[in-house]
Amino acid sequence: MSKSQSQPQSTEIAEMEDNTEIQSSVFSEDDLRGVQSFDDAVRLAQQQFGDVVSVSDEIGDGFAVLSTDEKALLVGVPCLALEWQFYPGDYGDKGFVSVRLVARMPGGVMGKYIINDGSTGV
Repeated sequence: MSKSQSQPQSTEIAEMEDNTEIQSSVFSEDDLRGVQSFDDAVRLAQQQFGDVVSVSDEIGDGFAVLSTDEKALLVGVPCLALEWQFYPGDYGDKGFVSVRLVARMPGGVMGKYIINDGSTGV
């Protein structure tokens, strides 16, 4: 972000012809222009709104869905399947399973994941 930080603009609300309210930006053009990285954007949001939290901590249960490629991260890692559910699939009579699991990742960090799979093996 730029070194000269401008104060956030006051929020103004305009009204359109159909009485729809439109809120102006809470950020100045200088603030937005100064965002050069993801970390800059986080700092700007923190300045305006306070602490930035992970949406998975606020909404849902904290388990992240792994993509097909990300499933490889679990090879050789101790995992515990907490629950699994079978669902009908979109391709004929073949369904898929959704597995909620925890994993002891390298360094002792715990991962909380959801794996969805409809192939012949996970």
